[in-house]
Amino acid sequence: MAILVAVTGCGGSSTSAPTPASSPSAPPAQPTPIPSGPLSRNGVFDAVVLVDAQAPQTSLPDIQRIFGRAAGIFLEKTRESFRMTDAVYGMARGSNVSNLARAYSVTVAGNPPDGLAVLTDDSTAVTFGGYSFWFSPPYPFQNEFPSPRAGVGETSLYVAVIDFDHAYARCGYDDQGNHVSDVAIDGECRNRPGTPCVQRPSGRAQWTCSGVEGDLYFDHDYFTACTVVHEFLHPFGIDANANLDHYGTPGCIARTGMTASQAADLRQAQTSCGLCPDVFARFQRRR
Repeated sequence: MAILVAVTGCGGSSTSAPTPASSPSAPPAQPTPIPSGPLSRNGVFDAVVLVDAQAPQTSLPDIQRIFGRAAGIFLEKTRESFRMTDAVYGMARGSNVSNLARAYSVTVAGNPPDGLAVLTDDSTAVTFGGYSFWFSPPYPFQNEFPSPRAGVGETSLYVAVIDFDHAYARCGYDDQGNHVSDVAIDGECRNRPGTPCVQRPSGRAQWTCSGVEGDLYFDHDYFTACTVVHEFLHPFGIDANANLDHYGTPGCIARTGMTASQAADLRQAQTSCGLCPDVFARFQRRR
């Protein structure tokens, strides 16, 4: 059974559905063998992207761009290498994302990746921006990046579920995700009604609260890449309550000794992709 560990986003929340993406730039892909052979150790966290057929379809160039940026964050923060090895279209989640991840995993039993990233618009991903879980495939498997977290271990395949175009500091939207106002409504913008909305400069423009233009997450690509990093690292956390592995939470403050000022520093939180800084060192390949 999949274990849900992080039904949380790494940034702004939204109840709006993503804007439909462009069509895939290539026909449905077949699994690509990961270099170095079956079940080998190659020193890299290999991730396969699954584009949920029930969700808006994100183009391959967009996926490659975001995951390239995520690789840079992984290297900077963990000193470990990360890469996307494949993007697979044409598989649907059915009743839930776990079905999709498990179905794909059995097709690559001879050479599975370390993680799966599912791009979807299921209600949890759209609400929080992303979430994560893990499961042990039904065949002999040892992840090259074993988690030290209790209950996860070395036989788990990690799944990062991502709303690729999640809104950051959304502004002017109704409950159906329609942009209906030029100013904040219904508790948006930290419950400051009347705050002007501004367009976020990205491939799929979204309306955000004015005043956040200087935030790191205002950059769509950085925000989405951080979501990839955030969700893949949640299974490596420390606290039994995964939410306490977030930046600035009481558990994080207690473990790191950060000051109240540091805990409230939005830029530092976003530099850490919303994670407590002590989580990054736990992401290590088997030596």
